[in-house]
This record gives sequence, structure tokens and C-alpha cells, in this order.
Amino acid sequence: MIEATTNAAARRAFDKAHVARGAAMTAFWGWLFHRDAG
Repeated sequence: MIEATTNAAARRAFDKAHVARGAAMTAFWGWLFHRDAG
């Protein structure tokens, strides 16, 4: 039971990190593109 709770918490933390990383990469590529275009 404790393992399932830990896994769920870990999955939520992993999902948040994945979303944050995706947002960071999107911002980075957007900046890179605009920098090159400018």
C-alpha cells in the first residue's frame, strides 16, 4: 500500500518535471528561432 502511494507521488513529480522541461525547451527553441530570425 505504501509502495503504491510512493509510486503515485513519484509519477506526479515526474509528470511535473516532464511538463516543466517541455515548457523550458519550447521557450528555448522559441528564443533561438527569434534570435536567428532577428
